[in-house]
Amino acid sequence: MNKVEKERLVNYRRWLYKAELNETKLIAYNCPKCLEKLQTTEAPEGETWDTFSNCPFCGSLLFKVTQGATVKIDLILNIGVKPDGKHKAAKPYAE
Repeated sequence: MNKVEKERLVNYRRWLYKAELNETKLIAYNCPKCLEKLQTTEAPEGETWDTFSNCPFCGSLLFKVTQGATVKIDLILNIGVKPDGKHKAAKPYAE
């Protein structure tokens, strides 16, 4: 485990510890890649939250949608890839 990976995991555990101390409502789910148990904050009733996050264990990019006590997770694998499997060309920076 390199320094960045250790720091990501320490930050997650620190956040989790503080959330538990504050009695924050948490929802458990599993990373779709490494299957580690993760937790996230429960959204208030009637609200939908969406966010990108990284698994603190394997570093996978996740898209998370939280509605109340329900969380749905998608593993992001194909950023910048067209449906035909080819990569999109980046546009040059114009001044």
